[in-house]
This record gives sequence, structure tokens and C-alpha cells, in this order.
Amino acid sequence: MIEADLTEHGVQVLREIVTERQPQPAERRWFTSEYADLYIWQDPSGSISGFEYCYRTGAREYSLRWNTRRGIEYAVIDDGESVPLRNNSPIAIMIDKPDWDLLLQHFRAESRSVDTGLYQFVLHKMLKAACAS
Repeated sequence: MIEADLTEHGVQVLREIVTERQPQPAERRWFTSEYADLYIWQDPSGSISGFEYCYRTGAREYSLRWNTRRGIEYAVIDDGESVPLRNNSPIAIMIDKPDWDLLLQHFRAESRSVDTGLYQFVLHKMLKAACAS
């Protein structure tokens, strides 16, 4: 399914959006494409304290989160737009197990331009979670 999406729309790669730096305990980096977003939180020493990878396939959006306190969490995003007369806020609905093949294929295709160290860290956490499930 994702191969068709990527072929039909052309393979997109994540590109970093540099935002205004604000003093905070963890710096957030943001990479985006037409179909995905990757957020990385790093402490002042550069260690990764968390990440979130959001991607769209068809009409659905998914989120994979990892941080040092909770580990891996996976959710489908309900955009809140199912009733045309109300504009509800999007919410993450936690689900037990993602389609790891689809998620990994999507991440690998989109993340070719992400810094090698960041890419390897995120991919390692994903593969570790996939093997554990």
C-alpha cells in the first residue's frame, strides 16, 4: 500500500525546519515532508530524550512516540472531523501494535535526508520495539 502511495505521489524525503530557538530543557528538531513529520527532543548535551514519528497513509494518520520514561507508544490520530457540524480537536487513540512492515518501510523511504546519527537512533528504537512485539 505505501509503495503505491510513494510511487504515485513521488518519494518525499523529510527536510529539517529550523525554528526560532527558545531556551528550554530539551531542544526540539522538526523534520517534515508531505506525508510525515519527525520530531526529535535532545537535551543540552545532545542526547536524544524522545522522538515522535507521524505519518499518513491514505486518510489515516499514525504516531509512534518514544521517550526515556515511557518507551514506545503507538497511536492512530482521530482528526476530530467525523461530524461536519462540529470541529473537535484531534486526539491520539493508543493502539497495541502497529503494522511494523508498513511503518518501517515508510520511515526508511522518508528519512534518507535525516542526520545519520538521528536516523540510526530512531530506526534502532523502532526495530527493537518491532522485535519485542
